[in-house]
Parts: sequence; C-alpha cells; structure tokens
Amino acid sequence: MKKTFLMVVVSISIAVLSSCASATTLSMYVSQRRTGVYSGSKDGYTVTVYAEERETPFITDGYVGDIKSYLVIRLEKQGEAINDAGIFITYDDVLVDASFTFNPINGKYTIEQQVDRLPISKTLNVEISDEDKRVEIALESAVLDDIIDVNKALKCVQNYDKQVVNSLFKNGQAGAEIRVRLLCGDGRNYYYVGFANSKKTIAYLVDALSGEVLAKKDI
Repeated sequence: MKKTFLMVVVSISIAVLSSCASATTLSMYVSQRRTGVYSGSKDGYTVTVYAEERETPFITDGYVGDIKSYLVIRLEKQGEAINDAGIFITYDDVLVDASFTFNPINGKYTIEQQVDRLPISKTLNVEISDEDKRVEIALESAVLDDIIDVNKALKCVQNYDKQVVNSLFKNGQAGAEIRVRLLCGDGRNYYYVGFANSKKTIAYLVDALSGEVLAKKDI
C-alpha cells in the first residue's frame, strides 16, 4: 500500500514539474521580443520607433539565432514625397545616425538599426533631416503602465491553447520559434504572439493588461 502511494506521489510530482518546465522554458524559443513603442508627429512628419531584441539573421526557419538589439524606425510625411531623409537619435550614450530606405511592403520609409542597448526612458528626442529641412520631434512611449511582461503573455497563450503549444515543444525539441511584438494603438496595448516555422504561423492576440487571449489565427 505504501509503495503504491509513493508511486502515485512521484507520478504527480513528475507531471507537475514537467508542466512548470514547459511554461518557463518557452522564453528560450523567442526569436523576437518587441517591448518598446515610441511615436510622435510634427510639421507633417510622423515617426514611430519600435525597440526589440531579435535573432540575426531574421528568418523564419523554426530556430532561434543570435539575439541582438534593434531599433525599427518608420517615417511618414503628410502630403509630400520624401527624397533624402535621415534621423539622428541619442539616448543613454547610444547614437543612431542613419538614412531611411523605402519599404515597398508597407509603403513606409524604414530603418532597422542594430544598437548596443535599447532605450528605457519614456521619451526619445529625434531630429529628422529631409534635404535642407531639420525637424526635432519628441517621441512619447505608447506603452501603458502595469502591462504583463513577455513571459506572462507566453504563459497566458499556453494556458489558453495548451495542447497546441505543448505539441510544438516536445522532449526539448523546438517545432517553432516564437515572435512576440507589443502592439500599441488607441490607448490600448496588446501582444502579438506567433509560433512560426517554415510551414506556417499560429498567431495569438493577447490583451497586455489582463492577459486575456482575444483571438487566434493560423497563417
């Protein structure tokens, strides 16, 4: 009787430990972690800066590469074409001085700049150069206080769709890489959580304040 009881206890303990390990090790498979969003407008120019850590090279192959820090910077200009624009940013002894290139996919002028570290302040001061014009813009963080972090968002998705998520990570083998992007708009924050490999992406939308999974889509 004692032997049977001990076997039951051991079995339950192994199951609990396995479940906890599965939840905590998902972060090992994150190939993109976007946690900062800044935006601002002035004199017809709108600048948005996304702060993220991501693999290099950034490819969808189901594996996590070498992780580096990046600023993804997008520029829009109202009513006029952009000819030869650049941007100058300084924060925490980090200097970004780069030129925009046109991205035909989203129709915006974009810079993807590797940096030594990501900004932590609530404001970024930038200067836009457009031919002989100079415009200084203060970009404000769109990230709300008290949002859940990336690891909590991963756990919320796993609890919501445990069978699907756990099936991608069996016996220490990764069947997908995870991309997490903080989305900000209309005073709301969300997390996009995508499990991607070379065949498909399973994407979830998570409320960044409550942790509720709002939507799921196979891409």
